[in-house]
Amino acid sequence: MLWKSRLIAVFYTCVLSTYTHETVRAEDLSLHADIRQISYFSWKDPRFSTQNPNNDFLGLYRYQAHAELRPDIYLTSSRYKFMLKPRYFYEYNWGRYGDATLDSGDSRDDFYINEALFQVKLAPEFFASYGRENLQWGPSYLRTPSNPFFRENGRDNPKKEVEGKDFLRAIYLPNEWLTISVIGNFEQGELRADTQQNSAEAFKPRHALKFDVIGNNYSTSLILSRREGGNTSLGGYLQSTVSDALLVYFDATLNRGNAILYPQLDPTNPLGGNFERRYDNSSEQRFIGITGISYTMENSATLSFEYMYNGAGYDDTEARDYYYLRQNAADNIKNPTLGSLARNNLASTLTPDSILLRQHYLFGQYLFNEMGSDLSYTLRWTGNMDDHSTQTTAIVEYAYNDNIQIFTIASAYNGKNNSEFSSILKNEIMFGFEYTF
Repeated sequence: MLWKSRLIAVFYTCVLSTYTHETVRAEDLSLHADIRQISYFSWKDPRFSTQNPNNDFLGLYRYQAHAELRPDIYLTSSRYKFMLKPRYFYEYNWGRYGDATLDSGDSRDDFYINEALFQVKLAPEFFASYGRENLQWGPSYLRTPSNPFFRENGRDNPKKEVEGKDFLRAIYLPNEWLTISVIGNFEQGELRADTQQNSAEAFKPRHALKFDVIGNNYSTSLILSRREGGNTSLGGYLQSTVSDALLVYFDATLNRGNAILYPQLDPTNPLGGNFERRYDNSSEQRFIGITGISYTMENSATLSFEYMYNGAGYDDTEARDYYYLRQNAADNIKNPTLGSLARNNLASTLTPDSILLRQHYLFGQYLFNEMGSDLSYTLRWTGNMDDHSTQTTAIVEYAYNDNIQIFTIASAYNGKNNSEFSSILKNEIMFGFEYTF
């Protein structure tokens, strides 16, 4: 990728030119490091639907013991900033069921860099950076439609990190209320060994221009982005503080073309069809938006409600075709001739690259995190209004002392087997502790 090499060369030329004007002195450097160790035990109650027939596709384990080391290292000066977040985990899984037979367990471990960033101040109002980041923004909880780089925002489970992607950024701050950012996402990032990924082959570089405005009682952002190949989007968010207790917000995007996999029926296909990126490089437009409201009560708890319209999600006809192809793939997963093709279709139905599968969603959250209290808890509920499946999650965190936090995260998934939130699990529980050195 010659264009990528040239951009990075320009970035480092700027860095070197800055370095020639100012030598970094040792007394100007500041080193800060946080090291956390997270250990937990989890239990899953699988649902053997057409997405995972008899557990032959996903091979889920009921039990998992997981330990992870998360150092966060920051080296800063008046002009430079370096951030590094290496990760190492070890886990042991057991209790896998297939054909009602209990399998022996297995273990795995991995070392990877989740985030790494080098930033330089080229002028008092101008910054440039290159590295791997988890780049998030916006006030919404369910998803962040205006973010063209990440489908997940990491709020479903605060103990599991969203994997970083590689960005080159230039940031200009002309005044105290406006920020202008030029963002380039050139690489998908180094994914963990345990990450199931169907979208790697669909990855294409994406570029964005982002404007952020901060007012007295509001903040807003506008994001223009383009994916290599022609797909473009116009997104943004607005949040406004109506009173000390009430916050209203809106987060949306209008996409021209997308890389989502849609079902395509084909009578000549032995499985009845396959999945195609039907609107890749297309001028077809889809709107995705979230409207939300948050109210802070007298006991410091915050109650939030959101409605999401996902115009890029499946309508009734597309959903019917989706589950028809998924059923055919499940029926043939052990077929010696069609098994490989069936697994490819199940991989497509598992991760079709959509922000959510269908079109209409409701979300509610109750968050209690009183300042000075050792106990905090969050109750989250998400409902798919099209297939009536739901996900309910409870997150409880207790600060035992300054170094140790104990946590429990439990989720229940309800609905028919052929529904979004009830295709893989019935229930899931995670219990563990986090130790900060």
